[in-house]
Amino acid sequence: MFSIGDERKSISKTNGKNAVNVQVIKAQDANTVQVAKDTKKEIDKFVKANPELKDTKVMDTAKPIEDAINTMIEKAILGTIFAIIIILLFLRNIRTTAISVVSIPMSILIAMVALKLCNVSLNILTLGALTVAIGRVIDDSIVVVENIYRRLSDKGEALVGDSLIIDATREVFKPIMSSTIVTIVVFLPLAFVSGSVGQMFRPFALAIAFSLLASLLVSITIVPALSASLFKKGIKHPRTENLGIVSKQYQRILKWSLNHKWIVIIVSTVLLIFSIGLGAAKLGTSFISTGEDKYMALTYTPKPGETKQSVLKHAEKVQNYLNDKDKVKTVQYSVGGETPTDPTGSSNSLALMVEYDSDTPHFDEEPDKVLNHIKRYHHPGEWSNQDMGTGGTNNKLEITVTGPSLDAIKGTVKSIEREMEHTKGLANVKSDLIETYEQYNVKVDQNKASENGLSASQLAMTLSQNAPEQAITKVKENGKSVDVKVKKDKETHWTKEKLEKTELQTPTGKTIQLSDIASFREIIYT
Repeated sequence: MFSIGDERKSISKTNGKNAVNVQVIKAQDANTVQVAKDTKKEIDKFVKANPELKDTKVMDTAKPIEDAINTMIEKAILGTIFAIIIILLFLRNIRTTAISVVSIPMSILIAMVALKLCNVSLNILTLGALTVAIGRVIDDSIVVVENIYRRLSDKGEALVGDSLIIDATREVFKPIMSSTIVTIVVFLPLAFVSGSVGQMFRPFALAIAFSLLASLLVSITIVPALSASLFKKGIKHPRTENLGIVSKQYQRILKWSLNHKWIVIIVSTVLLIFSIGLGAAKLGTSFISTGEDKYMALTYTPKPGETKQSVLKHAEKVQNYLNDKDKVKTVQYSVGGETPTDPTGSSNSLALMVEYDSDTPHFDEEPDKVLNHIKRYHHPGEWSNQDMGTGGTNNKLEITVTGPSLDAIKGTVKSIEREMEHTKGLANVKSDLIETYEQYNVKVDQNKASENGLSASQLAMTLSQNAPEQAITKVKENGKSVDVKVKKDKETHWTKEKLEKTELQTPTGKTIQLSDIASFREIIYT
């Protein structure tokens, strides 16, 4: 809450216009999409009540999540349709295909119920896992229904009815169970990875495990029951065993492979080693892809002692440059004020967010291009890019060294700096130990100040350079009288010598120096 008269602690602008920057940070256990919907509802209500205001959404982390979920659902449906078509082509029987396909929705439904019981939400990773599992959950059912169909087609089969179906299911139970368990064991270790990676991929592993267990359960319960119902009268026209073109070619390749085992083993091993080496050397790595949304977050850390006004000038210059670039949709910056990284609101640091069009070409190169251009401005502080491909985190490593005094930690800081400079994978290693600035405490001798007719408030006004400007004359412009004032540039680079020689005007007209009535103490800040 704020009211007229409150001090403005931060300054924000969006596309060159004054703005109020609102950042909504969800709780760790909150749903991102739901928080975004609730926030939009409240902002829309506020803007509707204040028609003179316009809201601009700079970044919405819920949008890529919603887009990804919709895409996952679409791909899962397409995958299911293609799976049904392929199964029908190979099984060449509508009833066996229908029985097999039932395992897809049943397995997914059971897996979703299990995820709900484990307090796992339906998100990008769980949907991705269920999509991946679609091709696997049907395998167990195909094996069972095919074995039942084979036994029903066998003219020499002694068993009939339910006894045949039970025996046929029992016959393949061990193979499908071992296959399912092996697949689960491959994915399950992801659930036990520690850290942020473990938190992200645990739902993925659980979704895979639950869907595969569900497919095993469906294949030995629902599939035999449906087979008993749909094949109650047996098979009137058993499928012939004529080999098609594909089967004949496969049979030829299989015979050759069995007759040349060592060649197959050697070629397979070489291909495995080559693929591992090629993948390790050529494939790029990243924590999370930026996807279609193109954002760039820049920060400016001012040099110690740099004023907010100076930082604002830098921000305006960079904003104007970015607004003139093609493909840039929104540029928003904030200087000072309370932020998640600076809750005290005492910092003059600058945070700048840029939104690009989704079709921006070679976007990965854009941050470096922008930073290289900004270097031409020769700003005293440091500009850096926050890697948006890691979900808003950055690729910086910061080490904080504390001690009783600056001199006490200098040696330790230098040692750490040397070690990091020789560490592979680290670049631009530097210490802010040398980034220091001086502060001077002025202690006024009250007796000497009184003798010269000066007060502490007068001295503070002089040093802060906020004294009211005096009109020295008037001029006429368009028939109106206009005051002429002389404005002196403020001193921003103080030294002890400048302070000592600062001239003060006494009420008697006498000019004295500040050192005549005050003493100084220098304090070094980092």
